[in-house]
Amino acid sequence: MVLAMIMAFFICWLLYTTISVVVVVDPEIYIPPRVTTMPIYFAKTSSVYNPIIYFLTNKRF
Repeated sequence: MVLAMIMAFFICWLLYTTISVVVVVDPEIYIPPRVTTMPIYFAKTSSVYNPIIYFLTNKRF
């Protein structure tokens, strides 16, 4: 269960981090607005996934 929570957090923030690093390394690169906003929303919803994972994996809940 904990590993699933860690992996969900990592995957959610990996896309945002990748876009941020690409923009810092090459500021003149054009990235469409839709491509830049989707990882932001996905990263912000990472806190929602922990209760869902907990609910699905805990048999006593």
